[in-house]
Amino acid sequence: MIKKVGFSFIAYGLFVVFLFLNQTSHAKGGGSGFVISPAATYIMDKQEVTQSGTTSTADLTYFFADIRAGYVMPNGLYLGGVYAADTISSRSGNTTTETKINAMGPTVGYVAENFSVLGSYHLSSTREVGNTAKYESGSGFQVDLGYRFNISSFAFGPHISYRQLKYTKLTSSGTEISGATGTFTTLYPYLAFWFYL
Repeated sequence: MIKKVGFSFIAYGLFVVFLFLNQTSHAKGGGSGFVISPAATYIMDKQEVTQSGTTSTADLTYFFADIRAGYVMPNGLYLGGVYAADTISSRSGNTTTETKINAMGPTVGYVAENFSVLGSYHLSSTREVGNTAKYESGSGFQVDLGYRFNISSFAFGPHISYRQLKYTKLTSSGTEISGATGTFTTLYPYLAFWFYL
């Protein structure tokens, strides 16, 4: 008997629902100026497998967090930067492994009253898998599409992000693995907040 509960589809469903909500804002917000925009998502996947009377469990959780700072010009052009700090936790039985990803780079995009599209290029990134493996010398791109509900100088709304990071250096148990590379691609929704200063 296999039981599997996945929660990532809920987040994607919420994104679609929010995207097609009433697009008329009752209080105009945003505009041009400096803006700080934190965003985060949490996805959980639990698995329970029973075979021959023996039950085993496995958990997989994702916590992705971005924070952006930039300037929105009167014509909607956005110039800024992004820092990403993600944690992926995998538990199988009594063994838990945490993967920590950090990335940062400049961002360029377009911000309308209720819609935004942002493109980022991560100049630096690392990926640590438990205490044994570490990917370094990473870089890559990220594209974010979002819808916003404006309230005075504050806004929030669902975003969806596509990111690809490539690493050209891998160290395992303190030893660099010659010729090893790694490419990791993610597509995930998150809730973003915009604070205009």
